[in-house]
Amino acid sequence: MVLGVKKYSNTIAGTAVLTAVGTIISGVFFLTSAYLIAGLPGAFLGLFAAVVLPAALVNAGAMFVVYPLVTTIIKRTSFAQSASS
Repeated sequence: MVLGVKKYSNTIAGTAVLTAVGTIISGVFFLTSAYLIAGLPGAFLGLFAAVVLPAALVNAGAMFVVYPLVTTIIKRTSFAQSASS
């Protein structure tokens, strides 16, 4: 699976999309486990639309901002050289 998404993780947009997909998958697992263990205070789709989708959008937006900053910092420092060796 990692090899399948590696080509998408090299661009800012690809990283943001992968972040949103990961957040959605995590949210579905969380809501499902909460439903099975304790019950949900509302409908699954309603909570998905009200909680998981906005969280995915916020996380994707944050990654869209943070990813270029981190890649620039790594390029400017010797961290990239020491991490690869």
